[in-house]
Amino acid sequence: MGGMEAHSLTSALDTRTVVSLEPVRRPEVLGSMAGRRRIWTLEQKLAIVGEMARCGNIAEFSRQHDIRTSLLYTWRRELRYALEAGQATSHAEPMFVRWARLL
Repeated sequence: MGGMEAHSLTSALDTRTVVSLEPVRRPEVLGSMAGRRRIWTLEQKLAIVGEMARCGNIAEFSRQHDIRTSLLYTWRRELRYALEAGQATSHAEPMFVRWARLL
């Protein structure tokens, strides 16, 4: 390619409008607790999920409690499954199946 063609191709592919000389900084999402694992008791999980049910903004709630939103949704789903499993077993009546010999 000649000098003119190479310049026009480079400028056509260059979509940047402003080039910053400052390095890109990554925001710290989970400030003080980043990189640490915490152990939650069942009571703590139930209290947080119960409080989450009454809040309007889950993202803001998770930031206030320094918990990832995905973990909150996981706890809520696990609680729902546990409640459904408990209801299924408490309402179930014993069933007897009569066994018949076909031959």
